[in-house]
Amino acid sequence: MQSVRVQPVSAASEKLLLIDVVCDCGSNGLMDKTTGDSSFKHPVVLGSSEAKTLVCVTCKKEYTVLAQSNHLHINQRPPIDDKILFYEGEWYIFSNFSSFMVFWHGVNWTTAEHAYQAAKFDDPEIAEKIRVAGSAYDAKKVAHAHQNEVRWDWDDDKKLEIMEEIVRAKLTQHPYIQRKLLQTGKREIVENSPRDSFWGRGPDWKGRNELGKLWMKLRTER
Repeated sequence: MQSVRVQPVSAASEKLLLIDVVCDCGSNGLMDKTTGDSSFKHPVVLGSSEAKTLVCVTCKKEYTVLAQSNHLHINQRPPIDDKILFYEGEWYIFSNFSSFMVFWHGVNWTTAEHAYQAAKFDDPEIAEKIRVAGSAYDAKKVAHAHQNEVRWDWDDDKKLEIMEEIVRAKLTQHPYIQRKLLQTGKREIVENSPRDSFWGRGPDWKGRNELGKLWMKLRTER
């Protein structure tokens, strides 16, 4: 992009900003991809972790805007025509939040997210609270409430080890996911999360994408 202009809406509302992104092609008539609004100025709220995608109406380049607590991340999105993006939509099945039960360590877990969050704890009472949580989102909330009680060895290596076990079980137990994984061919699989730079692509598309890498690893084994 050529430039970005940021303007507070009012002195009384310091966190509500209007941003004007000028594209590489010189156009600043960008469209909000979610709402369809075309404007020179787009509202964002600092601290909301809001992810907004702006599209240049002239050259079709896309920019991702992420509002952090006291600053903005604005990055041009790389070409994605050859990528499998999962977070929502057709490829949501690869998300840990998708509604596929997983039998792992002798227990039926409502989703892969339930199993992963429970694996963070040695305390069986906490693990059971997570197991019976009504949704993947609720399971994550329960785990977050006990974040000071996470097992001592919960480092990146352990996270990757546990996640591979769970995702491998999910794939093995669901033929539909097996078929969808094969449909991805040799394309790169990316968790399209603007907030998670470990499991996903992160706000700047430079995240580690460890969950996407894991699905691609399992694909090579089939």
